[in-house]
Amino acid sequence: EANSIRGQPGDLLVIDECLKGSTLITTPTGLVPIKDVRIGDTVLTYLDGELVEDTVINSKSTGIKTVRDYTFSNGTVLTGTGNHPVMTPSGWGELGKASSILVPKTNLYTNNREEILARLYGYSLGDGWLCNNQAGFSGDVEGLSLIREDINKLYPEKWNMNIYSRQTTSPEYNIVGQTNSFVAGKELHDALADYGLITRGRKVESIYELSPKIISGTDKVKAEFLAGLFGAEGTLGSEPKIGFTPKTTALALHKCEELFDSHKLFMNSLVTLLADLRIKSTLYVDAYTKSATKKIVLSINNELHNHLRFLDIVGVRYCGKKNNIAFLTLNYLKYLKTKSDLIKETIIAVTADKKSGMKVKDISKKYNITKSQVTEYYSGQCKGKFSRLDTEYYSDWLSSNVIENELYTSVLTKSEEYQEEVYNLTVGSNHTYIANGLLTHNCDDMPVKAMVSIMGIRMG
Repeated sequence: EANSIRGQPGDLLVIDECLKGSTLITTPTGLVPIKDVRIGDTVLTYLDGELVEDTVINSKSTGIKTVRDYTFSNGTVLTGTGNHPVMTPSGWGELGKASSILVPKTNLYTNNREEILARLYGYSLGDGWLCNNQAGFSGDVEGLSLIREDINKLYPEKWNMNIYSRQTTSPEYNIVGQTNSFVAGKELHDALADYGLITRGRKVESIYELSPKIISGTDKVKAEFLAGLFGAEGTLGSEPKIGFTPKTTALALHKCEELFDSHKLFMNSLVTLLADLRIKSTLYVDAYTKSATKKIVLSINNELHNHLRFLDIVGVRYCGKKNNIAFLTLNYLKYLKTKSDLIKETIIAVTADKKSGMKVKDISKKYNITKSQVTEYYSGQCKGKFSRLDTEYYSDWLSSNVIENELYTSVLTKSEEYQEEVYNLTVGSNHTYIANGLLTHNCDDMPVKAMVSIMGIRMG
């Protein structure tokens, strides 16, 4: 069988199996249903942990096929034929046989001018400055590289923007460390000044006011501004001390005491901005700070849906470490939400079966849950909340799902088979694309070696 396949012209194997038309494909400009992707369109592929642009060289409907809905632990649902190629922890495999699939880090930085300026403005309030007709930025090298990419979108290859490192000290404010930074020229300086950015010198001695351009901007502009600011000054808890959810996201800014009242007005305007995005937050003054400044903290309320919405709608920009923590935390919260939804569905079903007279041991076997869970569910003690038997702690979840620095999401349920029109993409160079947030492979004109690996055919 393998010998006959291997001898075909061009060493290509053509198969007509793929994904449901509403499946969302990740592109540089956003998510596009696979049925609307055309030959020549640009999509994002995933190579060595990085998003890379590639070109679609074939796109078509392959007709009505037998499919299933595959629901994953992060809430993703992927509908397709069982033999569609997906990336598993052991390499390329079939969707129908996979126990988990790779989730690429897809923190998209949009190309819209106002959205770019909004996030640059937000970041500058924390780790940027204007001086001598230049706009400067400091941070980690990975984050600064992303800032340079954004600036080049606005002003292609206009400035060198080399990143330099130096020691920073300020005994008065207990600041000691190494700073990486670069500067851009007058056009960016003027654009950020037009947003109202006036930060020069020490941040703790600068007055902040929220730009009217942000207040009157679209929800996306507001979100990008906040993402830039949280990227510079936000904190994300990576490991919970107690309970099931990571510590919530917070934003802490220091100001000298004489500017504290005006600073509190600015922080309240951030609370209003978050409320516009239907995200709840709280302000409090840190009374335990020992520095010469006063610190006010904005904390994202830690209810599951609220924290999840913040990380999904806003998130953070321009900081490599924070981006990674936000990505993992978001997927963990999605896991908790998915489990919560499944628990609620199971509670309804268990309660109905118990009322019908079914025995506890039979209910336990039917839903693959413990007898104590059956009792907990039908007695009303659970009410959709988590118990240790229902969910993993964050640290355990990381150990189970992060393999060689890549995140995988596991299959929770599979629907019954049904008939559905499916669509097929071929991506030119890297042969992969991202479907509903999961890494998949071309399934049309696929290289023989990749396909025989998936099919388990021995070559030779």
